[in-house]
Amino acid sequence: MASIDHHRGSPRVRWRDPDGTPHARTCATERAARDLLRAVQLAEDTGRIWQPEVALEIPTLRRIAAAWITACHRRLAPRTVTGLGQQADAFLDWYELQFGVGAVPAHLSRLTVERYWDHVRTPKTGRYIPRRSDTTARKHIEAVHLLWAWAYEREEFEPHVPRVRRMELPRKAATTPRGAPTWAEMDAAISAAEGWRRCVLIVMRCTGLRVQQVMGLLWDDLNDKRGLLTIRGELGKPSTERTGRVIPVAPVLLAEWRTGRLADWDDDDWIVPCPHTHRLVRSRDIALIWKRAGVPLASWKGRPDHSFRAGFQTELAAAGVDRAAREYLVGHAQLGQDASYIEANRGLRLGDVVAQVPAMNVPALIREDSE
Repeated sequence: MASIDHHRGSPRVRWRDPDGTPHARTCATERAARDLLRAVQLAEDTGRIWQPEVALEIPTLRRIAAAWITACHRRLAPRTVTGLGQQADAFLDWYELQFGVGAVPAHLSRLTVERYWDHVRTPKTGRYIPRRSDTTARKHIEAVHLLWAWAYEREEFEPHVPRVRRMELPRKAATTPRGAPTWAEMDAAISAAEGWRRCVLIVMRCTGLRVQQVMGLLWDDLNDKRGLLTIRGELGKPSTERTGRVIPVAPVLLAEWRTGRLADWDDDDWIVPCPHTHRLVRSRDIALIWKRAGVPLASWKGRPDHSFRAGFQTELAAAGVDRAAREYLVGHAQLGQDASYIEANRGLRLGDVVAQVPAMNVPALIREDSE
């Protein structure tokens, strides 16, 4: 009678042929062992000798991860996929150190993930800082969970992947209210910035857009004559921004784009010029600008670039701007049925709203050819 036992921690199926010849086969997962057990029992019941099928190659976890990233490209934004890929690579490097290069997914377990959490939280395992925060470590573990769950549900990988057992993550720490910079503090940061990063800060200060939305804007998105800017759907982060929208440009920003008094906007395609093909803005570079400007930490700590978005909304709220208008400008979802029945630019008087964005108290750019 065929049976399952465990040999050195791995499930093993044991049986005998009709002539009494003993056999044993170790499997990578409990599921694979149960499947083999059923096949052997069927052979026993019909008086046959069980013969293994042609052995299928067990995929490595790295190969499975590559297939997962390819699948992610079909439904997620490029920047999200880049982040997941980096987190998966970090886990795979650690996994192969533990179980060998070319390690298969059989070693996935709750204990393995918990050990990886300890590794991620160990000082000096991050790239740029001595210790990752709980928030960053949580993202790494969530990426591992996503990879594991996806592989378990795929028919081609299912026989080789253990059942998903997620690590119980520590509770998130209680959040404290964050400050937001004033117009004057944002202008101080712009004054302390140089080159293309000054362009980034100017657009964030005058629009409240997310930093990567700013980096994705093209001159073709601007209707200079009407003073309107199209925020294409693919630039949006949450689902509420996927449909895109058209917003009026603050007169102060439109004037800057036309004159280039404060920064160089010398790119034929992109509104914000950038020397890097990836067009990514590093938060730590923006943090250095805030520090150089002498702006208090309370106004920007923890979100160096996103604080411009907070400052834009806070200052407009302080000026008495209607909430629905503020929410539309920055891409938040409209309440109730407003999104379906209100034409935003006219119904929310957005032109009047952006006209309240004050002029920038920033020294003019000194160009080398100026006398």
